[in-house]
Amino acid sequence: MILGDLLRCSAYDSDATFVGHVIDARLRATALEAGGCLPTEIYGLIIGPHSSTSFLGYERETTRAPWIVDRLMRWHHRGTFLVVWADVEMIVDQRVHLRPGYRRYRAVLPPDQRRRAGEMRTADS
Repeated sequence: MILGDLLRCSAYDSDATFVGHVIDARLRATALEAGGCLPTEIYGLIIGPHSSTSFLGYERETTRAPWIVDRLMRWHHRGTFLVVWADVEMIVDQRVHLRPGYRRYRAVLPPDQRRRAGEMRTADS
């Protein structure tokens, strides 16, 4: 599957309830290979319940934007969350099905990208 094929897919929880659209993917670097390449893997999917468009580069907590752009992006992406790849049960017919008991994490990137996965905040915090 091509990563771009996931964008704008509908996302559903284990009860087949619509939870939003896939608006982006979060990648992470894996171990450095001998050739100097830094391969990546999908860490999770960003799901937006009110929008099917990306953050347009404003997903960092420390990104500065004109106040009107900041307010518009916050409103447009309210409720947006990150689901780790392990919580994706299957992808069929442009639909992403999430596992029972999946967790919603904050989609906004922290200022320090070296933050460990164990320090992630849930969407509720």
